Amino acid sequence: MDILQYVIFAAELLAAIAATVYYYKYKHTHLKWLLPLLWYIFINEPIALSYYKITNKSNAIFYNIYDFIVCITLLWLIYTQVKNLKKKNYIRILQYVSVIVFIINFISINPLKGSTAIAFTISSILIVVSLLITFIDLLSTYEIIDVKRDLFLWVCFGFLIFHISYPVIYFVRDYLYVRDHQVDVYSALHQSFYTIQVITTALCYSLIAFAFMWSNKRTS
Repeated sequence: MDILQYVIFAAELLAAIAATVYYYKYKHTHLKWLLPLLWYIFINEPIALSYYKITNKSNAIFYNIYDFIVCITLLWLIYTQVKNLKKKNYIRILQYVSVIVFIINFISINPLKGSTAIAFTISSILIVVSLLITFIDLLSTYEIIDVKRDLFLWVCFGFLIFHISYPVIYFVRDYLYVRDHQVDVYSALHQSFYTIQVITTALCYSLIAFAFMWSNKRTS
């Protein structure tokens, strides 16, 4: 495991710890589910890597379940934060679409060995659309909030960074991976995109950690 992987672990752990320390700020809201989600995100990778090292078998199932849980949970959390009924229904539809896409992806592959990258990418796009709907809903509401210190908005920014950039980087790396052994330039490009992916992921979870520390207490 290289040092860049430790950078990701550190950022994810920081976000999970911040969510734990500042749990009192949002424990009476739907955002309380961010706490188990962030801890799950942190522990999934070490478990998957350990499983592979111990058994020498594919750990794809850990990442496939991770993709499904993270995407569906985020879409549900976004749904709970939107006030306008019409916009809530839009996000609910996007959540159903995400579930259907994952089911189709799971059926079309061997989930123990194959990848749900396609479903994850489509769901990431749906998450970005849902977050944009959330921002529109916020701008159109008459409710007065301190935007600069709103927990959910900062968390949204973090996940927005991740879900806009990660799928693109992932597929470019995956496309180049099969050519690594053929041309040296592809290997260099592969490593460059991996570095960008690490920076993006670290930025995402660092921003989420900051959100818990910076935000005001939430009552709804």
